[in-house]
Amino acid sequence: QWWWQAHPYSLSAAPDGHRLRITVKNLGDQSGALATLRPGTRVLAEGPYGAFTAERARPGAPIVALAAGVGIAPLLSLLGSLPPNRSNVTLIYRVVSMAPGTIALQADVEALVARNGWTLRYLTGEIDECTMDAVRLSILAPDLPRADVFACGPRGFLDKAAEATKIAGVPAERFHDELFVF
Repeated sequence: QWWWQAHPYSLSAAPDGHRLRITVKNLGDQSGALATLRPGTRVLAEGPYGAFTAERARPGAPIVALAAGVGIAPLLSLLGSLPPNRSNVTLIYRVVSMAPGTIALQADVEALVARNGWTLRYLTGEIDECTMDAVRLSILAPDLPRADVFACGPRGFLDKAAEATKIAGVPAERFHDELFVF
């Protein structure tokens, strides 16, 4: 029924050759109706578009991934597409609360990090209240000045991340961001 409508969904897991996974928040008719689709329903997908891909990371360089809320979805896809031997990855995930059931894709995030031996750090609090400055990021990710940084989330979070990483010594060409809001 929506064959003629385009919807810009992001992958929330790396493609595995058999399936594509998207994570959708129910905010309207189309997004709510997606839950009624049966497994095996054919869809037309195209893309990816944009430059928020693992290919932007320099071989062997540390990676620091910064996510806020549902901005974790595209980062899960990006991180999941890294070569299996990529070891120096730190994921900093800003969440409102650590209360059970409140963290988007928590089990997937923790499984991916554990499987690859990466580092996961949570920052808690609303974006306006959460301290995310150069000092704190450098403590959470000691390799930050040498890293390729990938940040995904709402505008306020991305602005804080860009400023903090710049002050911490990350050149602009190694800071990659993707605006992701609901």
